[in-house]
Amino acid sequence: MESFRGKRFLTFNNSPSTTFILSQPPSLFMPKSHEDKGTLKPLRSKDSRFFSTHLPPVQGVVVVDSPRDSLDLEGELDGFGVTQDHLSGDGSGEEAPPTSFKKKAFQTTRQPLVDLKERKNGCDRYGFILQDASQPVSASTALAKIQRLDSEAPIMRNEEDRRLVIDNYLFKKGLSIDSLVKTKDFKMMVRHGIPADYRARFWWQLSGASTIFEEGYYERLLKKYEGRSSLAIQQIELDVHRTLPFNVNFCNTDAPGIPKLRRILVAYSWRNPLVGYCQGMNLLVACLLLVLDEVEAFWVFSCIMERIMPEDYYTSNLVVSQADQRVLKELATEKFPKLLRHLESFGVDLMLITFNWFLTIYVDSFPPETLFRVWDCFLYEGPKVLFRFAMGILKMHERHILQLEGSSAIFNYLKTMTCKVFEAEELVKCAFQGLNPFPSKSIFPKRNLYVIQLQEEAKEVEEQRLALDATLRKQRAASVREL
Repeated sequence: MESFRGKRFLTFNNSPSTTFILSQPPSLFMPKSHEDKGTLKPLRSKDSRFFSTHLPPVQGVVVVDSPRDSLDLEGELDGFGVTQDHLSGDGSGEEAPPTSFKKKAFQTTRQPLVDLKERKNGCDRYGFILQDASQPVSASTALAKIQRLDSEAPIMRNEEDRRLVIDNYLFKKGLSIDSLVKTKDFKMMVRHGIPADYRARFWWQLSGASTIFEEGYYERLLKKYEGRSSLAIQQIELDVHRTLPFNVNFCNTDAPGIPKLRRILVAYSWRNPLVGYCQGMNLLVACLLLVLDEVEAFWVFSCIMERIMPEDYYTSNLVVSQADQRVLKELATEKFPKLLRHLESFGVDLMLITFNWFLTIYVDSFPPETLFRVWDCFLYEGPKVLFRFAMGILKMHERHILQLEGSSAIFNYLKTMTCKVFEAEELVKCAFQGLNPFPSKSIFPKRNLYVIQLQEEAKEVEEQRLALDATLRKQRAASVREL
């Protein structure tokens, strides 16, 4: 038995009847040629992280990733036909990592901001300060991330189930996380949620960051512009200190996430000077830093800005962002006409609430576990799911909103209703099943029409402003002549 970067490996050269131990995910090390040849079964009920499987003859590496005291591997291997030998399958005795470690960003030492295995007192596993969800939420605390004190046990159990499903799927297809192929089945699995310990690698692949990554580029960019200032950097300095104030990683000047957040935003402002910086981008990067390390977060953020979200979504005029709100209002009017009439009767503009949902991709809205489920879908399916989740929220709360009277009561409820969406499964079900048929194909044509409409409106306003300025100048000139 050998070790490689803290993991333990076994080599095997099995017969057709051999059963051997696997740790998740088997796709990290199983040859693609053996797809559909094995069926995963829990090795034993009290430790579902390990599996046994039967495969045809094959020589390779088994990765066992577990503390020695959690499973007596040497004892468990008795009778399974696994040979305890050197790491490499060619008999050279030299250590060789599994194929999946060839991706550059994950081959280097990762330093993520959040360690899922450690939990700070009074915080959830992502560093959000816990509050009792049974307490009322006022509009002034709507930005707080509220997490039930007893909520993580069922989440952990569900993650174990999701891990089993994903592992079995990748194993049968002969795929690895680094060689994902988008299919309908895989999309359904992503919608059901990615396990927290898999999320970094999945986000890296789903976003497309692995295809644009350039080793050393981020560091060179920071070094090239070190010490320079710009309007974007001035705005960044204002925003980094008010990012996720209820998370210990960003709650004060000395918090560990602040310098990483600042560096990524500054680097991107130099990478894409046409966009520079827009309010809301700080929250996107902060969300990424809770899952990825600094370099990975920069590249995934670059993909979001340049490939996933529409062009000009984060420019100064926010015209595309505004267009999306008009699309959402049109969809909501079609699906929930009674709700929209109720809001309009009290003069409540839904777009005042939902605009921030889209701009921050719900980072400032949902509790963390629900938020990451939304981001799983977003990075796989793109911005169209933002509409689905917005409609899902309205569907979940429609009955209660219709019972409210008065603009103040309705507006305050709309501002805080997302903070207590702890049941991510219910939200996903509403968004992807309860709204069908959903006209997702019509979203982008509608957006384009509203962009043109907004541009024409902006042009008209500018013409009116110029005409007014000309009139005022004439009046001032006439007044001077009279004097």
